[in-house]
Amino acid sequence: MDEAAVYLEAKRRANSLAPPPKFDPFRAGMTGAVVTAGAMVVFHRLAVIDHMTGAIGVIILFGFALPYFHLRSEDRRHSEAFEAEYASQLALERAREMSVHAVKASSFPIRRTRQPVRKTRLPAKPARGGRPRWSTRWQGPRSI
Repeated sequence: MDEAAVYLEAKRRANSLAPPPKFDPFRAGMTGAVVTAGAMVVFHRLAVIDHMTGAIGVIILFGFALPYFHLRSEDRRHSEAFEAEYASQLALERAREMSVHAVKASSFPIRRTRQPVRKTRLPAKPARGGRPRWSTRWQGPRSI
């Protein structure tokens, strides 16, 4: 396996273990801040409240911070999972290469071949002629 294949396998496994965030953390934070500011403007206009700049700023900051830090932690978790998978895949591949070189260096009189895996065949419902048809899929428990 080459480096690209190891990278792709590690990426696939990391995506299944800790999926990457669907949105960019900064853009999600900005969207949260804009939505929070819009809601604040609407409710302040309805309640006819004077501007409380400090409180509004803090609330808008929370509107930015919540999605930003949540998605950033997901991104960090995904990066850590990818790095761990990539390191384990590289170590596994190096171990395979070392074992292949060790086997090739020594001469074995018998060459091992790969044997095909055979599926067990279960009889299905008998055909009209009385002979059972054979199927490879599981038929369920037999009824008594």
